[in-house]
Parts: sequence; C-alpha cells; structure tokens
Amino acid sequence: MSDAQGIGANLRRVRRDLGWSLADVERNSEGSFTAVVVGSYERGDRNITAVRMLELAGLYGLTPAQVLDAAASATTAIAPVGEDAVTLDLERLRLLAAGEEAWRDVDRFASSVIARRGDFNGAWLSVREEDIQTLAAARSSSSAQMLAELVDAGIVRLD
Repeated sequence: MSDAQGIGANLRRVRRDLGWSLADVERNSEGSFTAVVVGSYERGDRNITAVRMLELAGLYGLTPAQVLDAAASATTAIAPVGEDAVTLDLERLRLLAAGEEAWRDVDRFASSVIARRGDFNGAWLSVREEDIQTLAAARSSSSAQMLAELVDAGIVRLD
C-alpha cells in the first residue's frame, strides 16, 4: 500500500466514523471540498497537500495527526469529557455564525463534533480541551486566546 493509499484509507475511516457521506463533506465544507476530490484522496488516486490536510482535519474537528492516525482519532472521538471541558451554547453560536463569517468555522466544528458523537439532542455541547486546541490551531491562535474569544462572544460557559 502506498503512502497516499494509507492516508486515504485513514481519511475514509475518519469520515465514516463521523457518519458522513462524500456529499456531506462537500456540503459541510460549503463546496471547498468536492465529493469527487475527497473520494480521490480516499482512494489514494490523488495526493493531499499539507494545507488541504489541515483544512480537512479542521472540517472533521480533528488534528491532522488524528486524521493520519485513524486509530488515535477513533479513540479521541469516544473519550469521555474531562474536568477541563467547556460547554458551548449552540444557539448563540448559530446566531453569531449566521451574521459573522468569523464564527462559521466554529459552528462547522461544533456540528462535526455533534455528528461524530451522535449527540443531536441539545442546545449545549461539551467540548474537551483538545477541541479548543484544534479550533485555536485553525485560527492560528493559542488555546487561551480561543477560549477567551468564545467566552467574550457569550458562546461558552465553563463547567
């Protein structure tokens, strides 16, 4: 198996663990990733660049390392929320995302966590410290800065 095929197999495993179809990836990325291109990454027919890997990992709500190591991402996806968890107000987040581009990536991230966990029943979402780290990395900021932004926007309540 080539490196591209191995990475592709992990990408497919992670996408399926989220319960997403290729069409879901295209829709959730607002067309940034087409189903055809993601399918070609997954088959190993096309190499994925580091930049696109970062973008796809962010869409999936994971770190690039978790995407590359599908076993680690599966473990992370089902790990219980720890004491360092924060709770996101999904209604507030969706309201902000509807009006401000800056919050749309956070809303997409929250949606991916909900889909991965199969937790579609509430107005609140508990996220782990590593989820905040992933959001921070996507915005090129620190976890502390990301958490402060979430608190200032009224999106987060500390548990």
